[in-house]
Amino acid sequence: MQIQFTLNVDQDREDRLIRAIGCTKTALPAELSIYAKAALSEYVDMFSGITAPRTIGEMREQRLLQIILADSRQLPTDRIVSQLFHLTRAQARTLLRSVFEKREFETGERLRQACIDVLKNPDKTIDPITLTIKDLRVYEALDRVLSERGDVPLLQRTDFAAKYGVDENSLKVLLKHFGLSN
Repeated sequence: MQIQFTLNVDQDREDRLIRAIGCTKTALPAELSIYAKAALSEYVDMFSGITAPRTIGEMREQRLLQIILADSRQLPTDRIVSQLFHLTRAQARTLLRSVFEKREFETGERLRQACIDVLKNPDKTIDPITLTIKDLRVYEALDRVLSERGDVPLLQRTDFAAKYGVDENSLKVLLKHFGLSN
């Protein structure tokens, strides 16, 4: 079903939205359309009787789940969730963890795709090979694959933010697990 509409927003609100979402004025309509899709999905679920959150926490989880499912480009970070939901970073991290753990069935494919995106761009020019992992959940998912295997070294953080070292055997295990070729 395709739905289009016009939303009138005054300059003050537009400026606030740009700061909250962290985008440019020209990118604002595209960015807002992701959140509009998430909100509409939430209403469709509620009107259809699929979900009926009873607490504020459940409502936040449902809203975050819909945002995760609506934005196929990236997983929301602690910082983004903190800004959007007006929470502390610790509260945002807890909310993200809760959604990914409780709603693994719905979020699993998004997390899998985020892992694949990381694995498609290893930096093999230095030793050890490094992976750029900006999301804690992606790190945890990749680390879990390696730790369940038991015989390969776990990812080690490098001196640079979001850069994790991985030996060649571990990278092969990860690529195989996610169906990617060397």
